[in-house]
Amino acid sequence: MKAFPSSIYLVTLFALAIPRGTRAHGFVKTIEILDSGSFSGPKPGATGPNKSPIRGITDQSPVKDLQSKDLICGIGATPGSVVASAKPGDTLVYSWANDVAEDGNWIHDTGPMMTYFAQVPAGQTADKFTGEGAQWFKTDQVGKKNNKWVQGSLMTGATFKTKIPETLANGDYLVRHEIIALHTAQDKGGVEFYPSCFQLRIKNSNAGNATVTATPSLSFPGAYTANDPGLLVNVFAQAADGSEYKFPAGPIAEVTAPGATGSSPNVLISQSTSLAPETSSTTSTTSVPNSATPPVSLSITTTSTALSVATTIASTATPSIILAPTPTVDLRGVRLANGRAAQALNVRFQTTAVSDKCAPREPGCVNGQFAVCTEAGTWSLQDACFSGASCFAIPLKNIEGTQIGCFPESAVEQAIIDSGVGRGSESGSTSTSSVPFTSTTLLVSSTANGASTGSAPSTIATTAISSTITPNPSVTVTSATAISASSTLTPVPTPVTGTNRNSPAVVIGVGERPARRMLRWERRGIY
Repeated sequence: MKAFPSSIYLVTLFALAIPRGTRAHGFVKTIEILDSGSFSGPKPGATGPNKSPIRGITDQSPVKDLQSKDLICGIGATPGSVVASAKPGDTLVYSWANDVAEDGNWIHDTGPMMTYFAQVPAGQTADKFTGEGAQWFKTDQVGKKNNKWVQGSLMTGATFKTKIPETLANGDYLVRHEIIALHTAQDKGGVEFYPSCFQLRIKNSNAGNATVTATPSLSFPGAYTANDPGLLVNVFAQAADGSEYKFPAGPIAEVTAPGATGSSPNVLISQSTSLAPETSSTTSTTSVPNSATPPVSLSITTTSTALSVATTIASTATPSIILAPTPTVDLRGVRLANGRAAQALNVRFQTTAVSDKCAPREPGCVNGQFAVCTEAGTWSLQDACFSGASCFAIPLKNIEGTQIGCFPESAVEQAIIDSGVGRGSESGSTSTSSVPFTSTTLLVSSTANGASTGSAPSTIATTAISSTITPNPSVTVTSATAISASSTLTPVPTPVTGTNRNSPAVVIGVGERPARRMLRWERRGIY
């Protein structure tokens, strides 16, 4: 069995497990038909009747398998009992959320957003049609504006607008709106899909009940391939204005129906605006009619204490923009827990075999290759990682959980160091008090397996980068077992003394080279 690089190993006293929900990333919270009505969707995993036109999902984690039916409407998607009504040319306003993030907002900022429609076959309704076998057509795609991915504006509570094609005929449709996260897409298995489906009934079309013709049309699954240049791409090496990025699944479709009037959607019409902060459990939005709202482009930069917004107005009218405040959150404890969890998962993956049982839809690593658990509870290997990368768990930074996929060893190594693991004085508290932790050297004593080599003890040094952490009693490592790059042995627990008796002991070795800064997509601080 292929062993993982020794720089990622952690020896723990306890086996850590992260519930699937904590690896989750986002879902559609509300959809408004502008100037008509608003609909709230169920939270991921919600039980009971779904009295909404927004299809429910069992998990807000990304879809990774390009051949899975989950790629249609999301993981475990099921229809709601409501079909919303609109007319051609109306605007849909999407509000994305994260069920476990501190501020409840979407957490990614890299990648396009796209919208597809599919006409429900005659004799069926949108609340019954699964979407399998449908002929989808793209009506919208948006990437960067002012050198910023529009997706990133959702992190501040912004909404996303997309227009219903003016040339649709009457009848039922499924609207598939999707975010594609590209922050790890430079390696196979790294791209993340977040699709959501909305059940819609079009009325008052000049085309009556005609059949819609769209060119090109697509199928899900099937529209995306692992080698698609818009899905297997290092966007951080491309032009900052996004001009080099190639959207997947072809161009926006030309949509026609006999007798329909208006413009085909093969013109970009997307716009991102801000969502007013919620004051109660009832979803509320602030909007202005299209006639009074000029085009607005937002350049948004967030930090832990401030929000900087540059607004460009295309006319003299005053837009209505309400920015959700960015909370000040101490994430040191979360990041440390995530680092420990990622290390524990990597230790587990070292001995994971393709024949092992697993939880359906669970992501994992088998022999260094990204894998997804099937409905039958067995591992299904996905495309192999690119040269220079292997499958690892990497800690998230802004919410609890880990990211599993193909990463360069150096990236995982640095992410674990940045989480606070192995720094001698670890942050296990969320107290707001902190002290500077300057560059220092962590010495970890280890011995090779005496039964096989009989070699003398050796010392491995690693340099931790400067950071700020909360003081906490040190973890004392009294002994450890080094695991060579070719070893297939199960890691041995490390005894611990001191006040952290019941905490996981950590042994992190990154060789004798200093810890490097993370790649540009990691330095952004969002996973």
